[in-house]
Amino acid sequence: MYSIEFKSKVVTLSPKLYMVAIRLLQNEEEARDAVQEVMIKLWQRRRQLGSHPNPSGYACLATRNHCLDLLRKTEPSKAKEKQEVKIRFKLPVEGTTDTPVYIIDGRVAESGEIESISPNNIESITVRKDDESKKKYNSESGVILIVTKKKDL
Repeated sequence: MYSIEFKSKVVTLSPKLYMVAIRLLQNEEEARDAVQEVMIKLWQRRRQLGSHPNPSGYACLATRNHCLDLLRKTEPSKAKEKQEVKIRFKLPVEGTTDTPVYIIDGRVAESGEIESISPNNIESITVRKDDESKKKYNSESGVILIVTKKKDL
């Protein structure tokens, strides 16, 4: 796997890997560090990664395992709890736009806005796959409604 291919297949996953790490570690700084360490390991294994059938799944699993290893070293009791976290995702078929529309507090999310939301600031997440929602937002895959915790002004 060359650097351009690595960047397009793995580095673009950084926001997703960060969300996995923050969910497990519950600390933004530790999550950023963990993702950086995983990226270094993935770069070192780029040749094996190039022949892997699902490089993005491999990267998410590597992030999860790295975070669990960190928890085992620092907080063994939390590591056992967190092992139950499942990582599931669906990659769109190449050449299609088979991705859901994200709605944050009633408005369509801008590119990259999802990754900037802290998991601690999310009040609720609702997945709508009914025909009405699909038509309203022109999405074949459905709609993900995110409501954030409001701060008193």
